[in-house]
Amino acid sequence: MLKRKEGWILIVESVIAIMILFGFLFTTIAKQSEQIKVVDKGEYLYNVVNELAFRAEKNETIRNFALKEKKDEVKSLLIIELSEMNVKGIILESKICNPDDEFCDIPVSEDVGDIYSSEIIIATNSTSYETKKLKIFIWE
Repeated sequence: MLKRKEGWILIVESVIAIMILFGFLFTTIAKQSEQIKVVDKGEYLYNVVNELAFRAEKNETIRNFALKEKKDEVKSLLIIELSEMNVKGIILESKICNPDDEFCDIPVSEDVGDIYSSEIIIATNSTSYETKKLKIFIWE
């Protein structure tokens, strides 16, 4: 009778040891996934700004406003596109300049952090040749 009780005690000890190991394993995996989320934020914002530039390129209204250099209308339409992408907590700025302008940037304060940008060249139809560069900036 005594040997059967020792067998049960070994089984219970083994189960507890396995539970402790799994607890440690799950805790370690959870901490690693939190660190990965922080690292992937830059890649996520990079993908967002590139997708936004792609959508602006395909949107005829944004293209026409950019060619007319109506920056407020372009910015409001880009914000609408950004909201359609279900992206929250992002600050957006855009600038329209000539394609041959070497520096097409915006003035921002130094405490902004990382700024992600993408640009597209917008051209008119074949009857009148006019091009503009639309540069999109986003940050948190």
